[in-house]
Amino acid sequence: MNGSNRIVRNLQMHLANQRGAALIVSLIILMAMSIVGVGMMQTSTLEERMAANVGDSNLAFQRAELALRTAEDLIESEADFIARYGGDNTDSDALRIEAGATAFAADCSNGRCYTDTVGGVVQDDKLDAFENGNYYSVAVPDAVVDPRYLIEFSCQNVVGSSNCVYVYTIMARGFGNNGSSQVTLEEVYRTE
Repeated sequence: MNGSNRIVRNLQMHLANQRGAALIVSLIILMAMSIVGVGMMQTSTLEERMAANVGDSNLAFQRAELALRTAEDLIESEADFIARYGGDNTDSDALRIEAGATAFAADCSNGRCYTDTVGGVVQDDKLDAFENGNYYSVAVPDAVVDPRYLIEFSCQNVVGSSNCVYVYTIMARGFGNNGSSQVTLEEVYRTE
């Protein structure tokens, strides 16, 4: 018994000399692991948001492309656009422009813009037309905001031709599903 008392006494003295160093070290390690874990969670959340935004921007681009293609189809099929100038080749460009611009207006009403000033319609005026509702829209199921476009008419001189040729500048805007992603594309489309 004497030996077992000595072991118990040594164990009690040993425990009395402990200052809690193991507890402090383990708490520091636990805290470091927690900080790393929270950081990884924040990084993961940020990457998820970035991926969603890229996907939304791609969707907006695809919808803007859809609006461009729809405008091209309209130019190729609607009578206002395909009514090519039927006058004589010696007629002035002014007559050709007057005939081609009959369905277009300076205020871009109904999504059709025209001005006889050099350089065409001012870019800001076209962007204002998007905000004021003077545009065509393309119905897309489940879209928060439908893609839209407007068409600007001009008659431009072409090398090798004595007369101007009808040229349409199409500006299209597509939106992502969250409504804040926007892509605006512009294309020049010429009819022969």
